[in-house]
Amino acid sequence: MYLDQFFFSGTFKENDSRFQSVAEKIQDLAAKQLIVTPFSSVHEDETHIWRGYAGRSKDELMEFIKRSARGHEFEPTYSVENAQIVQAFSSFLDKRQPTLHIEEKDVLRENVHCWDDYMWIDVGRYIQDIDEMRDRKDETTNTLVDQLEAWRNSSNTFEQNVDREFRDAAQIYLDTFLTYMQRLAAGDFMATLDSPISSEIVQSLLHYLSDDVASEEKIKTIVQFFKSDHFRNVASLRVFGEMFAVFIEQVKGGAFANKEKARPRLAGFMNDLRHISTYGPYVDAFVMDQYMANLVRDGRVSLRAEFGTKIYSLNNLDDLLSWLDGLENQMNDEHTKALAIAYG
Repeated sequence: MYLDQFFFSGTFKENDSRFQSVAEKIQDLAAKQLIVTPFSSVHEDETHIWRGYAGRSKDELMEFIKRSARGHEFEPTYSVENAQIVQAFSSFLDKRQPTLHIEEKDVLRENVHCWDDYMWIDVGRYIQDIDEMRDRKDETTNTLVDQLEAWRNSSNTFEQNVDREFRDAAQIYLDTFLTYMQRLAAGDFMATLDSPISSEIVQSLLHYLSDDVASEEKIKTIVQFFKSDHFRNVASLRVFGEMFAVFIEQVKGGAFANKEKARPRLAGFMNDLRHISTYGPYVDAFVMDQYMANLVRDGRVSLRAEFGTKIYSLNNLDDLLSWLDGLENQMNDEHTKALAIAYG
Protein backbone atom coordinates (compact mmCIF):
# COMPACT_ATOMS: atom_id res chain seq x y z
CA MET A 1 0.00 0.00 0.00
CA TYR A 2 1.15 3.55 -0.73
CA LEU A 3 0.27 6.20 1.85
CA ASP A 4 0.24 9.73 0.47
CA GLN A 5 2.12 12.52 2.22
CA PHE A 6 -1.19 14.11 3.24
CA PHE A 7 -2.05 10.93 5.20
CA PHE A 8 1.22 10.93 7.11
CA SER A 9 0.99 14.66 7.79
CA GLY A 10 -2.63 14.37 8.95
CA THR A 11 -1.81 11.44 11.23
CA PHE A 12 1.32 13.11 12.60
CA LYS A 13 -0.57 16.30 13.51
CA GLU A 14 -3.00 14.20 15.59
CA ASN A 15 -5.87 16.60 15.05
CA ASP A 16 -8.20 14.37 13.05
CA SER A 17 -9.53 11.14 14.53
CA ARG A 18 -10.24 9.77 11.04
CA PHE A 19 -6.52 9.57 10.29
CA GLN A 20 -5.76 8.07 13.69
CA SER A 21 -8.17 5.14 13.39
CA VAL A 22 -6.88 4.16 9.95
CA ALA A 23 -3.23 4.61 10.97
CA GLU A 24 -3.70 2.37 14.01
CA LYS A 25 -5.35 -0.30 11.86
CA ILE A 26 -2.54 -0.20 9.29
CA GLN A 27 0.14 -0.40 11.98
CA ASP A 28 -1.66 -3.35 13.56
CA LEU A 29 -1.81 -5.21 10.24
CA ALA A 30 1.83 -4.40 9.52
CA ALA A 31 2.78 -5.91 12.89
CA LYS A 32 0.74 -8.96 11.95
CA GLN A 33 2.77 -9.24 8.74
CA LEU A 34 -0.29 -8.67 6.55
CA ILE A 35 0.55 -5.39 4.85
CA VAL A 36 3.56 -3.29 3.93
CA THR A 37 3.62 0.49 3.33
CA PRO A 38 7.05 1.49 1.98
CA PHE A 39 8.08 5.14 1.91
CA SER A 40 9.45 6.87 -1.19
CA SER A 41 11.78 9.63 -2.32
CA VAL A 42 8.69 11.84 -2.70
CA HIS A 43 7.96 11.45 1.01
CA GLU A 44 11.52 12.54 1.79
CA ASP A 45 11.41 15.54 -0.56
CA GLU A 46 8.05 16.74 0.75
CA THR A 47 9.03 16.22 4.38
CA HIS A 48 12.32 18.09 4.10
CA ILE A 49 10.63 21.23 2.81
CA TRP A 50 7.92 21.01 5.48
CA ARG A 51 8.09 23.90 7.95
CA GLY A 52 6.91 21.98 11.00
CA TYR A 53 3.70 22.02 13.00
CA ALA A 54 2.96 22.92 16.64
CA GLY A 55 6.57 22.53 17.68
CA ARG A 56 7.07 19.25 15.84
CA SER A 57 9.90 19.15 13.32
CA LYS A 58 10.36 17.71 9.84
CA ASP A 59 12.90 15.24 11.26
CA GLU A 60 10.25 13.89 13.61
CA LEU A 61 7.81 13.54 10.73
CA MET A 62 10.39 11.68 8.60
CA GLU A 63 11.16 9.33 11.48
CA PHE A 64 7.42 8.71 11.88
CA ILE A 65 7.09 7.91 8.15
CA LYS A 66 10.04 5.52 8.17
CA ARG A 67 8.86 3.73 11.29
CA SER A 68 5.41 3.34 9.75
CA ALA A 69 7.11 1.80 6.70
CA ARG A 70 9.02 -0.60 8.99
CA GLY A 71 12.19 -0.01 7.00
CA HIS A 72 10.73 -0.70 3.54
CA GLU A 73 11.54 1.81 0.83
CA PHE A 74 10.51 2.26 -2.79
CA GLU A 75 13.15 2.96 -5.41
CA PRO A 76 13.40 6.69 -6.33
CA THR A 77 10.95 7.93 -8.97
CA TYR A 78 13.66 8.53 -11.58
CA SER A 79 14.97 4.99 -11.13
CA VAL A 80 11.52 3.47 -11.66
CA GLU A 81 10.89 5.64 -14.71
CA ASN A 82 14.26 4.72 -16.19
CA ALA A 83 13.62 0.99 -15.66
CA GLN A 84 10.22 1.19 -17.38
CA ILE A 85 11.61 3.10 -20.36
CA VAL A 86 14.53 0.69 -20.77
CA GLN A 87 12.13 -2.29 -20.72
CA ALA A 88 9.93 -0.63 -23.36
CA PHE A 89 13.01 0.15 -25.49
CA SER A 90 14.19 -3.46 -25.29
CA SER A 91 10.75 -4.60 -26.45
CA PHE A 92 10.88 -2.02 -29.28
CA LEU A 93 14.29 -3.27 -30.47
CA ASP A 94 13.13 -6.90 -30.36
CA LYS A 95 9.98 -5.96 -32.32
CA ARG A 96 7.73 -7.42 -29.61
CA GLN A 97 4.16 -6.25 -29.14
CA PRO A 98 3.95 -3.03 -27.10
CA THR A 99 2.61 -3.72 -23.61
CA LEU A 100 2.38 -2.14 -20.17
CA HIS A 101 5.38 -3.76 -18.53
CA ILE A 102 5.43 -3.77 -14.72
CA GLU A 103 7.89 -5.74 -12.58
CA GLU A 104 8.02 -5.41 -8.80
CA LYS A 105 11.83 -5.48 -8.83
CA ASP A 106 11.80 -2.11 -10.58
CA VAL A 107 10.18 -0.43 -7.58
CA LEU A 108 11.43 -2.49 -4.60
CA ARG A 109 15.03 -3.53 -4.10
CA GLU A 110 14.09 -6.29 -1.69
CA ASN A 111 11.38 -8.92 -1.35
CA VAL A 112 8.52 -7.57 0.77
CA HIS A 113 6.55 -10.84 0.62
CA CYS A 114 8.34 -12.23 3.64
CA TRP A 115 8.09 -11.43 7.33
CA ASP A 116 9.75 -8.31 8.68
CA ASP A 117 12.53 -8.50 11.22
CA TYR A 118 12.42 -6.67 14.53
CA MET A 119 14.83 -3.97 13.39
CA TRP A 120 16.31 -2.39 10.30
CA ILE A 121 19.17 -0.08 9.42
CA ASP A 122 18.17 3.37 8.23
CA VAL A 123 20.56 4.73 5.60
CA GLY A 124 19.61 8.28 4.65
CA ARG A 125 20.07 9.69 1.17
CA TYR A 126 21.56 12.98 0.04
CA ILE A 127 19.03 15.80 0.41
CA GLN A 128 19.44 18.94 -1.66
CA ASP A 129 19.44 22.44 -0.20
CA ILE A 130 16.05 22.94 1.46
CA ASP A 131 15.64 26.57 0.38
CA GLU A 132 16.49 25.58 -3.18
CA MET A 133 13.91 22.78 -3.07
CA ARG A 134 11.26 25.17 -1.77
CA ASP A 135 12.11 27.72 -4.45
CA ARG A 136 11.88 25.05 -7.13
CA LYS A 137 8.49 23.92 -5.82
CA ASP A 138 7.25 27.53 -5.80
CA GLU A 139 8.56 28.02 -9.34
CA THR A 140 6.77 24.87 -10.52
CA THR A 141 3.53 26.04 -8.89
CA ASN A 142 3.84 29.51 -10.45
CA THR A 143 4.44 28.00 -13.90
CA LEU A 144 1.39 25.77 -13.45
CA VAL A 145 -0.82 28.68 -12.37
CA ASP A 146 0.45 30.87 -15.22
CA GLN A 147 -0.62 28.20 -17.72
CA LEU A 148 -4.21 27.94 -16.45
CA GLU A 149 -5.58 30.59 -18.81
CA ALA A 150 -3.95 29.01 -21.86
CA TRP A 151 -5.41 25.61 -20.98
CA ARG A 152 -8.81 27.17 -20.31
CA ASN A 153 -8.87 28.52 -23.88
CA SER A 154 -7.34 25.44 -25.50
CA SER A 155 -9.31 23.43 -28.04
CA ASN A 156 -7.19 20.29 -27.58
CA THR A 157 -9.00 17.02 -26.90
CA PHE A 158 -8.18 14.67 -24.03
CA GLU A 159 -6.21 12.40 -26.38
CA GLN A 160 -4.25 15.32 -27.81
CA ASN A 161 -3.27 16.46 -24.33
CA VAL A 162 -2.07 12.96 -23.45
CA ASP A 163 -0.06 12.87 -26.70
CA ARG A 164 1.49 16.22 -25.83
CA GLU A 165 2.72 14.90 -22.48
CA PHE A 166 4.53 12.05 -24.23
CA ARG A 167 6.07 14.44 -26.77
CA ASP A 168 7.16 16.84 -24.02
CA ALA A 169 8.74 14.02 -22.01
CA ALA A 170 10.68 12.77 -25.06
CA GLN A 171 11.83 16.30 -25.87
CA ILE A 172 13.10 16.81 -22.32
CA TYR A 173 15.07 13.53 -22.46
CA LEU A 174 16.67 14.51 -25.78
CA ASP A 175 17.34 18.17 -24.89
CA THR A 176 18.93 17.44 -21.51
CA PHE A 177 21.08 14.70 -23.05
CA LEU A 178 22.20 17.03 -25.86
CA THR A 179 23.11 19.73 -23.34
CA TYR A 180 25.02 17.16 -21.31
CA MET A 181 27.04 16.05 -24.36
CA GLN A 182 27.73 19.65 -25.42
CA ARG A 183 29.08 20.45 -21.96
CA LEU A 184 31.36 17.41 -22.03
CA ALA A 185 32.60 18.33 -25.52
CA ALA A 186 33.45 21.81 -24.22
CA GLY A 187 35.50 20.29 -21.40
CA ASP A 188 32.94 20.91 -18.65
CA PHE A 189 33.24 17.63 -16.78
CA MET A 190 31.04 18.90 -13.97
CA ALA A 191 28.24 17.87 -16.34
CA THR A 192 28.66 14.33 -15.03
CA LEU A 193 27.75 15.58 -11.54
CA ASP A 194 25.17 18.33 -11.93
CA SER A 195 23.23 17.52 -15.11
CA PRO A 196 19.48 16.90 -14.72
CA ILE A 197 18.62 13.30 -13.93
CA SER A 198 16.49 13.25 -17.11
CA SER A 199 19.69 13.40 -19.18
CA GLU A 200 20.45 9.81 -18.09
CA ILE A 201 17.45 8.36 -19.93
CA VAL A 202 19.02 8.62 -23.40
CA GLN A 203 22.37 7.53 -21.96
CA SER A 204 20.71 4.34 -20.66
CA LEU A 205 19.11 3.61 -24.04
CA LEU A 206 22.39 4.05 -25.91
CA HIS A 207 23.86 1.12 -23.97
CA TYR A 208 21.37 -1.18 -25.70
CA LEU A 209 22.60 -0.28 -29.20
CA SER A 210 25.59 -1.91 -30.83
CA ASP A 211 28.94 -0.10 -30.83
CA ASP A 212 29.07 -0.80 -34.57
CA VAL A 213 26.18 1.60 -35.15
CA ALA A 214 27.05 5.24 -35.85
CA SER A 215 26.08 7.74 -33.15
CA GLU A 216 23.71 9.57 -35.49
CA GLU A 217 21.89 6.32 -36.31
CA LYS A 218 21.63 5.48 -32.61
CA ILE A 219 19.90 8.79 -31.90
CA LYS A 220 17.55 8.23 -34.86
CA THR A 221 16.57 4.83 -33.41
CA ILE A 222 15.88 6.41 -30.02
CA VAL A 223 13.77 9.14 -31.65
CA GLN A 224 11.78 6.44 -33.49
CA PHE A 225 11.23 4.71 -30.15
CA PHE A 226 9.95 7.95 -28.60
CA LYS A 227 7.36 8.11 -31.40
CA SER A 228 6.28 4.48 -31.01
CA ASP A 229 3.46 2.72 -29.16
CA HIS A 230 6.12 1.06 -27.01
CA PHE A 231 6.98 4.45 -25.51
CA ARG A 232 3.29 5.22 -25.08
CA ASN A 233 3.03 2.10 -22.92
CA VAL A 234 5.54 3.28 -20.33
CA ALA A 235 3.24 3.02 -17.32
CA SER A 236 4.41 6.03 -15.30
CA LEU A 237 4.29 8.37 -18.32
CA ARG A 238 0.91 7.04 -19.40
CA VAL A 239 -0.77 7.48 -16.00
CA PHE A 240 0.84 10.91 -15.59
CA GLY A 241 -0.36 12.04 -19.03
CA GLU A 242 -3.89 10.77 -18.46
CA MET A 243 -4.19 12.45 -15.05
CA PHE A 244 -2.81 15.71 -16.38
CA ALA A 245 -5.22 15.62 -19.32
CA VAL A 246 -8.15 15.20 -16.90
CA PHE A 247 -6.82 18.15 -14.88
CA ILE A 248 -6.72 20.31 -18.04
CA GLU A 249 -10.31 19.37 -18.86
CA GLN A 250 -11.35 20.42 -15.35
CA VAL A 251 -9.58 23.75 -15.86
CA LYS A 252 -11.43 24.20 -19.17
CA GLY A 253 -14.64 23.46 -17.28
CA GLY A 254 -14.04 26.32 -14.84
CA ALA A 255 -11.92 24.79 -12.07
CA PHE A 256 -9.19 26.96 -10.51
CA ALA A 257 -10.66 30.12 -12.05
CA ASN A 258 -9.20 32.31 -9.30
CA LYS A 259 -5.41 32.26 -9.73
CA GLU A 260 -4.61 33.38 -6.19
CA LYS A 261 -6.86 30.75 -4.64
CA ALA A 262 -5.49 28.17 -7.08
CA ARG A 263 -1.89 28.75 -6.05
CA PRO A 264 -2.02 27.12 -2.56
CA ARG A 265 -4.32 24.37 -3.82
CA LEU A 266 -1.85 23.44 -6.56
CA ALA A 267 1.30 23.76 -4.44
CA GLY A 268 1.84 20.00 -4.19
CA PHE A 269 0.01 19.00 -7.35
CA MET A 270 3.03 18.04 -9.47
CA ASN A 271 4.54 15.94 -6.68
CA ASP A 272 1.18 14.21 -6.23
CA LEU A 273 1.06 13.44 -9.95
CA ARG A 274 4.61 12.14 -9.82
CA HIS A 275 4.20 9.66 -6.98
CA ILE A 276 0.75 8.42 -8.06
CA SER A 277 1.87 7.79 -11.65
CA THR A 278 5.16 6.21 -10.55
CA TYR A 279 4.11 3.98 -7.68
CA GLY A 280 0.36 3.56 -8.27
CA PRO A 281 0.71 0.75 -10.86
CA TYR A 282 2.74 -1.37 -8.41
CA VAL A 283 0.60 -1.30 -5.27
CA ASP A 284 -2.67 -2.96 -4.31
CA ALA A 285 -4.04 0.22 -2.74
CA PHE A 286 -3.18 3.92 -2.73
CA VAL A 287 -4.37 6.39 -0.07
CA MET A 288 -4.39 9.92 -1.47
CA ASP A 289 -6.09 13.27 -0.93
CA GLN A 290 -9.65 13.80 -2.09
CA TYR A 291 -8.89 15.93 -5.14
CA MET A 292 -6.33 13.50 -6.56
CA ALA A 293 -8.64 10.55 -5.82
CA ASN A 294 -11.41 12.20 -7.85
CA LEU A 295 -8.92 12.80 -10.66
CA VAL A 296 -7.81 9.17 -10.71
CA ARG A 297 -11.38 7.86 -10.65
CA ASP A 298 -12.01 9.36 -14.09
CA GLY A 299 -12.61 6.35 -16.32
CA ARG A 300 -9.94 7.48 -18.81
CA VAL A 301 -7.14 7.16 -16.23
CA SER A 302 -5.79 3.62 -16.51
CA LEU A 303 -4.60 3.21 -12.91
CA ARG A 304 -7.65 1.27 -11.73
CA ALA A 305 -8.70 -0.37 -15.01
CA GLU A 306 -5.26 -1.51 -16.20
CA PHE A 307 -3.50 -2.14 -12.89
CA GLY A 308 -6.39 -2.81 -10.49
CA THR A 309 -5.16 -0.30 -7.92
CA LYS A 310 -7.71 0.47 -5.20
CA ILE A 311 -8.09 4.20 -4.54
CA TYR A 312 -8.90 5.52 -1.06
CA SER A 313 -9.25 9.00 0.40
CA LEU A 314 -11.14 10.73 3.20
CA ASN A 315 -14.28 10.28 1.09
CA ASN A 316 -14.26 6.49 1.43
CA LEU A 317 -12.31 5.67 4.58
CA ASP A 318 -15.00 3.19 5.60
CA ASP A 319 -14.28 1.25 2.40
CA LEU A 320 -10.58 1.31 3.27
CA LEU A 321 -11.25 -0.01 6.78
CA SER A 322 -13.46 -2.74 5.32
CA TRP A 323 -10.69 -3.75 2.91
CA LEU A 324 -8.17 -3.84 5.77
CA ASP A 325 -10.59 -5.93 7.87
CA GLY A 326 -10.86 -8.31 4.93
CA LEU A 327 -7.09 -8.80 4.91
CA GLU A 328 -7.14 -9.58 8.62
CA ASN A 329 -10.05 -12.00 8.24
CA GLN A 330 -8.04 -14.00 5.69
CA MET A 331 -5.38 -14.79 8.29
CA ASN A 332 -5.31 -18.59 8.78
CA ASP A 333 -4.43 -20.67 11.86
CA GLU A 334 -0.87 -21.28 10.69
CA HIS A 335 -0.28 -17.52 10.43
CA THR A 336 -1.82 -16.89 13.86
CA LYS A 337 0.39 -19.54 15.47
CA ALA A 338 3.47 -18.12 13.78
CA LEU A 339 2.66 -14.67 15.20
CA ALA A 340 2.51 -16.18 18.68
CA ILE A 341 5.94 -17.71 18.14
CA ALA A 342 7.37 -14.47 16.80
CA TYR A 343 5.92 -12.09 19.39
CA GLY A 344 5.18 -14.29 22.35
